Amino acid sequence: MNAAPPFPPFHPAAPAARWAAIADAARLVGGLAGLGDTAEGQRDGDIAALLHDIDGMRRELAEHALADLACVFEYGLAALLAANARGADPQPAARALWREYAAVRDALAALEVPAPDMASRRRSA
Repeated sequence: MNAAPPFPPFHPAAPAARWAAIADAARLVGGLAGLGDTAEGQRDGDIAALLHDIDGMRRELAEHALADLACVFEYGLAALLAANARGADPQPAARALWREYAAVRDALAALEVPAPDMASRRRSA
């Protein structure tokens, strides 16, 4: 019997939903890593909104980053849970997986299109 995948299937129109699933999994990874309260709900919400609003090359970059991270998380989280169930210390591996999440989260946040600077618009006019 096949189990359902832990993340929604990849669809170009749904990066915000994919991000929400990954962010939920990241909270579990943060707990296994011993990071305490890793709830970054506002930041996760900001990234979800950004993913909904971006287009073009930025959207394509985001979709690829999310697909890569989902793959890493799918197998990494399964391995962490299996190790934890066997009594092994999951913290080192969980911290490494958390760093992957944080790196992608920061990269996605960097995709935000900056608001136009009023001074630069005046100079170019």
